[in-house]
Amino acid sequence: MDITGIEVLTTLEERVAPEHTALLVVDMQNDYCSVGGASDRNGRDLSMVQAILPAMRNLIDGARQSGIPIIFTKYTVGPGTAGLSGPEILRRGMIFAGVDSTIKGTWGHDIVDELPCRAGEDLVVEKRRLNSFVGTDLDLTLRARGVKTLVMAGVVTQGCVESTVRDAVGHDYYVAVAEDCCASTDAELHRMGIMGMAKLLRYEEGVTTSSRLLAIWDAA
Repeated sequence: MDITGIEVLTTLEERVAPEHTALLVVDMQNDYCSVGGASDRNGRDLSMVQAILPAMRNLIDGARQSGIPIIFTKYTVGPGTAGLSGPEILRRGMIFAGVDSTIKGTWGHDIVDELPCRAGEDLVVEKRRLNSFVGTDLDLTLRARGVKTLVMAGVVTQGCVESTVRDAVGHDYYVAVAEDCCASTDAELHRMGIMGMAKLLRYEEGVTTSSRLLAIWDAA
């Protein structure tokens, strides 16, 4: 649709067409998602996080088969104190016992084995803050590839996912949040995060499901 000479993609089918869509998988790292990781060691409930893994793997496989670029973000601390600040140490300390998580070069920093991240093919963006755009070349990379729409998946819903969605809107990207591929360690915070993103996006099917996205990509 053209509105005063500006192209507006009004349907989900238009917005997530493979030729201008990227899949952004946020922080699916061992420290956030795996037994023995920092979240688990600090008593966080990983049941919702682990439950989304099959749907997320299917979404990644479907995106790959459709030629959609897949971008994994990794929250990164280190080497040493690189990336840390007073406010961020304080914030992380409210979640973890200290800042002993997602340390570069450790198992906890790695993407979980259950997800098919392909070295040399998929893009990996290391970030130092909740928002995947802050201090990274994510926006430059997306624009260089002609991306108009970000399909969002990952953890945690009300944290790194939602903050990235809000900035994606500010950078003039369409967004499709795959609700069944997002998770939190708190079901109520997940629900509120999903509701907040739906209210922010406002357009129909801004929040959707992996099966809906896969059906569109299969048809395309």
